[in-house]
Amino acid sequence: MVEQVMGELAVGLDRLVAEATNEIAARVPDYTRSMETAGEQPSALVAGALGLMLQGLRDRDLVSRAGPVIRQMGRSRSEAGLALDSLLEAVSILREVIARAYERTARRQLAAENAILVGVQRLERVETALVVQLARGYMDAVHERSRSQRHLMEAMVAVAAAVNRPVELSEVAQAGLAAIVTATGAEAGALWLHSDELSELALAYTHGLRWDEDRRLRAAAVEPFQVVERAARARSAVTGAALGTGGRALLQSAMAVRLQARGRLVGVLVVGSREPREFDGSEAAFLDAVADHYGAALARGELHRRETRTDFMTGLANRKEFERALDRAIAAARRHRRPLTLMLLDLDGLKTINDLHGHQAGDAAINAVGTALQSTVRASDTSARLGGDEFGLAMPETTIEQAVEVLRRVHDLLAADELRVSAGIATWEPGLDRPALLRRADARLYRDKRKHHRESARRGA
Repeated sequence: MVEQVMGELAVGLDRLVAEATNEIAARVPDYTRSMETAGEQPSALVAGALGLMLQGLRDRDLVSRAGPVIRQMGRSRSEAGLALDSLLEAVSILREVIARAYERTARRQLAAENAILVGVQRLERVETALVVQLARGYMDAVHERSRSQRHLMEAMVAVAAAVNRPVELSEVAQAGLAAIVTATGAEAGALWLHSDELSELALAYTHGLRWDEDRRLRAAAVEPFQVVERAARARSAVTGAALGTGGRALLQSAMAVRLQARGRLVGVLVVGSREPREFDGSEAAFLDAVADHYGAALARGELHRRETRTDFMTGLANRKEFERALDRAIAAARRHRRPLTLMLLDLDGLKTINDLHGHQAGDAAINAVGTALQSTVRASDTSARLGGDEFGLAMPETTIEQAVEVLRRVHDLLAADELRVSAGIATWEPGLDRPALLRRADARLYRDKRKHHRESARRGA
């Protein structure tokens, strides 16, 4: 199907070149002025780049083989004084134009949705490879002009590599967040992800914060902070703000940027430092430059996660994903000699809710537990629906005392809906594998559930 669509697009290449040239002139006038100043025809360069991206859909190694030429193009654009973010925005427009044409043509040819998705994903990979080569060309020129600017170019390559290697959402998010925090010289960062279902932003991942700082930030982030809301509406990075409330701000100086994919809000990235500092223009430009690529990688990771790793009702991890996450957490605890706590939970009285109020009410109760877990746990924790009314929570670097506090908060959230859960908590010890740790937590869950049954019986009597 990709070959058929490409054949039709190649026939109409002149129309695509005109469309892309006009859109670049309107949205990135600096790019057009730079070409004209250098005595070059913008349409000729657009035609070459579009042709390369189209061929890259068929030949995955084409951009790599053409790397030296593309790298030289990036270097020449830098020497002409064109800002890197303007060049990358022009490349992004080229990808948008091809993606729109590809989807239109594929739908006209009655292609299946998965076939369309394959083509779009290939196009995004071509764009990423093209961006890396162009950034390397810029890095070559910058090195010759000023060694002090080389760091940001290397960071661009590092960020592109970090977010495009993995496919798991958590790995994409954490790798990209860590790379961007390092590149900007910040101390810490946080990532808010946008939920299409709820039409809101929610704090998802942090980097560089201590456990207590993460909990404090998560407790305060019931509503997005002002800097997050500003960035979500802005076209470029927002600087000179704080992350927190008043004198209790966790990050005294922060820089935030909107993350998007194909025009859709994906999230907001915030980086900052505990002490006051100023982020200069080059750092803000860098954040703008990496934002679209980070956003696209997050969108791919989210699609993959939804399809293979989550429970269809609650959005939590499913049993298979939870077991994988718990195995990883046990391996990390064993390797680094750090605490790991497992909590198993069971919704009390689900059968009674179903019998008295119907299965729709039972489903609502299950979703309420899922929501309580999602709003309580850290990004590094894994919460799952294991089946029916059973839930699991794996908490790396968490003691049993801290887990008890998490359980208290879950109870408080569910009390508003007159719901209650039984729980069993177990801390990993050397020599325990996943089945043994699960058995220990399950035994304690069983005791807690029997206790709740006795209490209910006494109240009924």
